[in-house]
This record gives sequence, C-alpha cells and structure tokens, in this order.
Amino acid sequence: MDNRWILSSRYQVGEIIGYGGMATIHRGVDLIRNEEVALKILKEEYATDAEMVGRFINEARAMMELNHPHIVRVYGVDVDRGIHYIAMELVRGSTLKELIQKWGRIPVSDAVQWGMDICDALRYAHEKRIIHRDIKPENILVDRNGVAKITDFGIAKVLDGVSVTKMDGDVLGSVQYIAPEQARGEDTDEKTDIYSLGATLYEMLTGQVPFTGDTSVAIAMKHIRSVVVPPINLEPAVPYSLSSVVVKALAKNPANRYASMRLFYQDLYRSTLEPDGTFADTVDHSIEVLDDKPVDPRKSIKDISKICAIVMAALVAFFLLGKALIESGRGTQVAVPQVVGLYVDLATSALTKAGLGYEIQRVHGEASEGTVLDSSPREGEMVESKTKVILTVCDGPEKVQVPHVVGLSLEEALVELERNDLEVGTVEYRPQSNEPTGKVISQSPTGEQQVQTGTFVNLAVDGYNPDKVAHTTPVLGKTLEEARNLLRADGYTNIVVCEEESSAENRGLVLRQNPGGGTYGVKENLCILYVGAYRTRPVSGRVKVTAEVSEADSKVVITLVEEESEFVMAEGTYGAGGHSMDVTVRSTSAGRKTLRIYCNGVLLGQTEVEI
Repeated sequence: MDNRWILSSRYQVGEIIGYGGMATIHRGVDLIRNEEVALKILKEEYATDAEMVGRFINEARAMMELNHPHIVRVYGVDVDRGIHYIAMELVRGSTLKELIQKWGRIPVSDAVQWGMDICDALRYAHEKRIIHRDIKPENILVDRNGVAKITDFGIAKVLDGVSVTKMDGDVLGSVQYIAPEQARGEDTDEKTDIYSLGATLYEMLTGQVPFTGDTSVAIAMKHIRSVVVPPINLEPAVPYSLSSVVVKALAKNPANRYASMRLFYQDLYRSTLEPDGTFADTVDHSIEVLDDKPVDPRKSIKDISKICAIVMAALVAFFLLGKALIESGRGTQVAVPQVVGLYVDLATSALTKAGLGYEIQRVHGEASEGTVLDSSPREGEMVESKTKVILTVCDGPEKVQVPHVVGLSLEEALVELERNDLEVGTVEYRPQSNEPTGKVISQSPTGEQQVQTGTFVNLAVDGYNPDKVAHTTPVLGKTLEEARNLLRADGYTNIVVCEEESSAENRGLVLRQNPGGGTYGVKENLCILYVGAYRTRPVSGRVKVTAEVSEADSKVVITLVEEESEFVMAEGTYGAGGHSMDVTVRSTSAGRKTLRIYCNGVLLGQTEVEI
C-alpha cells in the first residue's frame, strides 16, 4: 500500500511511527486544520473482524469522551474504503517503556510526577465512568517537555452495571500489570486501574516488573498469590513512604488498595513531603495471601480483646494530648504548611492540624479540579494560630452549555458551536431519503450538557458528504463541452462519452446522462454522457476483455481512451465471478489502443489491444 494516501478527503497519511497489536500508527496531516496528527489504522487482517472493529471503535468513543491534559486527545474516527482509522493528537516523544529500557529505571522525582499525572488523568476518566483496564508503560507517552499522557483505551469499559472481562477465552489486560481480580476474570472497577498503575510505578522505580515467570499463566498466578517485594528492597534510593504507597496500590484485595485515584494521588504527593513517613503502612500484605493453616478461635478472641484495649487507650491519650496542645497553643505563632499543589481536602486537613482555619475561593483554570493553586498567607509565613488561610482552588476548565443544534443546517450548527467556544468533531452523513435536507439529525454531546470549553461535538447530518458526493447538474441538450464543464464544476473527475445514433440536429448534444440530473453521485465514480454521434469511426476491431466481478447485478462499462477523452465501447449487467466479453472497438484510427474496465462506476483496470 502506498505510504502517502488521503483518508476521508481530510487526512494525509505518512510514514509508520509505531505498531500495536491490532493497528499501526502513522504520522499524518489534517488538511483542514493544517496540523500534524497521529493516525491509528486498523490492520487489514482485522478490518472484517466484527469483534476487533468493535474494540477499535470502542477505544475511539471512550477517548473522545475525555478532554484532559494527560490523556491523548482523539479528534475523530471513521472508515474510508474499508480502512478503519482514528485521528488523534500527535505526541512527539517516547513511550514510558522505552524510557525505562533506555535509563534502566526512572528517577524518583520523575516517577512521582508522572505517576501523579496518570493518577489525575485516570481520576478524570473514572469520574466519566470509564475504566482503562490496560495501564502499562507501553500505553503511557512522555512528550519532549516531560508531560505524561495515557493512550490506547482499546479494552476500556464504561461502568454501566455490565462487566465484560474476557474475549475469546482470554483475560483482557497485559499480564505483567494485571490486577488479581482481572486475572481471575472477575468484575473490574476503578481499583483495577489502581493496581495496574501501581505495577507501572513499581517498574519505573526499580526497572523490574513486580512478578516474572516462564508463562503468562505463571505470572498471572503470582499476581493472585505471591507477595510483592517492596521497591525499597530492590532500590534503596526509593523513599520508604513512596515504596509503601506502591505496595498499598498493589494489594491483592481491592478493599486494601486506595479507595480512589484522588487518594492515590494525595499519597504520592505526600511522599515527596514525608519521605520517611508511615502514612501508607495500613496493611501487612503478606497476610493477604491465603494459607490453609487452622486458626485457634480462642486465640483470636484474646487477640481482639487486647487490640481493643490498646486502641481505646490510644484514643484517650490522643484526645488528652490534642486538648492540651490546643489550649497551650492559643495566641501562639505557627507556620503556614505547604498546601499549594495539594487537593483541597488534603490541604484543609493540613491547615486544621496546624491549628489554622481556611476559606476557599474557586477559580477556573487548566489544573486538575480541586487542586490548590495559591494560599494567602504563603507557605512558611508565621501567623497567629486560628488565622484563616485563603485557599485559591481550581474549579477545572471553564464549562459551557452545549447548544441544541439538531434541526439546524451544518453551516448554522458550526456557527453555534464556535460561538460557544466548542469545536466540531466528526461529521457523519446519513441521508434519510432521496431528497436529504442537509439538517443536523443528532449530536454528541447532546444539547444542554455542561462541558469544558474546547470540547469536540460530533454531528450527524441528513445528507451526503459534499467531499465525496455531488448533486448532479442536469445537462440534457447541452453540447459535450458545456456538459463536461458543468459536471466538472459539480466535482466529477471521471466523465466518459457514449456516442449514440441520433437525428442530425442532436449530433454532439447530450441525450442522456448517468447519474441523472438532480440526483446524487459519487464524485470519483464514472459519469457517463450519452451524446448524439458526431464523428466518423472508420476503424473497428473485435477484441476479448476479461473482468472479475465481485457482486451480483453489477454494471460493467468498457471505454476506449482516445484524444484525452474516454468513449464507451460496451456496457452490460453481470453476475459475480469472472467474465470474458467480446467487445467491438470503433476508433478514428488503427493501432494500439487502451481500454478501461469499470464495475459499478469504479475503475477495475485497463488493457492494451491492437485494432
């Protein structure tokens, strides 16, 4: 296949820049926006596989719902001439896997930052009820500015009460990063992504995956049963608290992992402030691995009684100590803690612990929703206890209401979207009758939804794609030259002539046309003008022409290429299969001639003959 082709009259396809299990990634150019894009093209062997096409479309639909700085943006999905493709943001950089292989392991500061970036992106996806289910270093891109972005939502799942975790008997997800419940083929949710991100962070920090084995099954069983070695045991440079955060994310039991990506994010950030902290030491993960040793119930009851007594004593001591500290701290100076960059609930908790009050002011911005952007007084300033600290909190990007554009013309809809700071995504053409209205018949997101500015709105229009289909001008009674000019203006690129016997006054005039005037036709297909015979063709010869027809009741047309024009020599309807046709070729001169064979308006090929 040529490496420079045009898809949907919009995307110019360039060289291959990456490979996936079911698709190749090409560099491309959006000819309308005049900018580079990445084009993910489904491999030819999967183009007729309904299940694989479904996964491919599922990925595009999942990603088109997401607009986040750490998720690769998708502009559209379409199929052109049997080629399924997704147009998406071109990220110039490397996969996280490539960086791990290049560097051996990722520096702690970068690992934490990228981990927080991916946490925040997955938090956003989870709030949209979308679970990725295949988080791994190969599906994380890092651009030249060091910004991490998630891609490949090919096995994503929308949380709608229905769980599908297997395909063709195989568990979905990459085995080195698969959560135990996913490996068992059980239901998956947000905590599945938490586990996989924990496994990814593990490899970033140590250069090793959590578990290895000779087979995929062996690795999956280790995810289910084996205790993970803490990252700090393999790489002493990993802070204790960060190692504990990763181990908590890798808990076998989902109930022992972080309850949400937001909490995972907060502990990753906290590990940078408290490298020796024990805040993530909540579960002894070795006890999660099932064993068959009997348990003495009397010993369990005694242990529980002891634990309860210890907990009660600790609570009393904590209460008395806190009361004393609060009373002794009245009127004293305290330092404003670090809160910028934290989520607001963690920031307010830190202020409360420091004996300070707070007030929240919300502003729109590009940072993650709920992130503290600024504080007044600032970090480190000494203030009286109980002083109220003003927190400036990001309320996320500004949101707008999607206008209701169903019933408008496409041009009117585009104006409305632009007026509301929204962008048009894909435009799908679905003619509802022989006389399409050109009106918008559906939109996604639907009208009145609240979305971020810049969100892509996909439209479906009652009509034909004007880039591919022409509304044919009636040319009956026109001269051949006049008819050609009018049809070329319609967009037809392949106009051929069929000369028919006629009266003297109709010589050189159009008697019939196909497609008919006022109807619609594909611009790149054959357009036939039946013209009153206007020249003498004294030379003729009989030749055999073969054609392979793929569909029943197909119209085959044979043309002679002559004088920069094409003239119909034969036409007829044929069934599917190979056909050999006797064709009488009439020409203005003898010699070697070129015949072209068309089937249903599409060029099948050409052959050289001698007459």
